[in-house]
Amino acid sequence: MKRPFRNIGMQASLLVFWVTLASSLLLALSAQCWQGWALFGVATGAALFYVYLTYRRYRLLADMADEISAILHGNDTLRLERYKEGELSILQSEVAKMTVRLREQAERLSGEKERLSDAIADISHQLRTPLTSVRLLASLLEEPGRPGSRRDELSELNTLLDRISWLIEALLKLSKLDAGMVSFRNDQVMVSELVEKAAAPLAVSMEVRNQQLDVTMGANPAFCGDLLWSAEAVGNILKNCMEHTP
Repeated sequence: MKRPFRNIGMQASLLVFWVTLASSLLLALSAQCWQGWALFGVATGAALFYVYLTYRRYRLLADMADEISAILHGNDTLRLERYKEGELSILQSEVAKMTVRLREQAERLSGEKERLSDAIADISHQLRTPLTSVRLLASLLEEPGRPGSRRDELSELNTLLDRISWLIEALLKLSKLDAGMVSFRNDQVMVSELVEKAAAPLAVSMEVRNQQLDVTMGANPAFCGDLLWSAEAVGNILKNCMEHTP
C-alpha cells in the first residue's frame, strides 16, 4: 500500500508549500522589516495548515485502503467510523454497504453448500436401501445348484453393486469436502503405514482375484499430510488397478 508521501497529490501539496514558502520569503526580504516578516509568517502558517489537511486526508485514505484489504482477506470486523467526515463519509458509506453485501453473499453461499451436502447425503441414504435389498437377493440366487451361467451373471451383478456403492461413498465425501465440513490434519505420515492402511480393505478382493500387491520403497519415507484422507485416495487408485488387472 502506498504511503501518503508517495502519493502524487501529496507530492503536489508539498511542492505548493515550498513554492509558497519561497515566495513569501522573497516578499519578506523585499518589503519593510516587520511587514515582510508578518507576511512570511502568515503565508507559512497557511501553507503548513494546507499541507497538514492534505496529509491527514491521504493518510486516512491509505488507512481505509488497508482496512478494505483486510476485509477482503477474511477480516469480518468493520471499523470505518472514523471516516465519517468530509468527502470521506460518502466513500465510507459505500464501502460499508459493499462489505455488508459481500458478507451476506458469503453466508448465503455457505448455506447453499450445506443444503447441497444434506441433499446429497439424503440421496445417498435412499440409494443404500435398495442396494442392500439387491445384495440380499443376489446372495440368495448364489445358492448351490444354480447353473454356471447364472453364477457368472450374479458375479457381474455383485461387481456392479460394488461399483455403485463406491460411487455413492465418493459422492458423499465430495459433498462434505465442497461444503467445507472436513478439516485436514498436517501430521507426519509414514508411507509404509499409508500403503498398509490403503490396501487393507482390498485384501479379500485381491485374494479372490488371485492378485498380490508388491511394495518397494526406500528406508522409512514420510511426508506431512492427513493419513486417513491420503489412505482414501491411495485406496481408490489401488481399487481401480485391482479391477482393471487380469
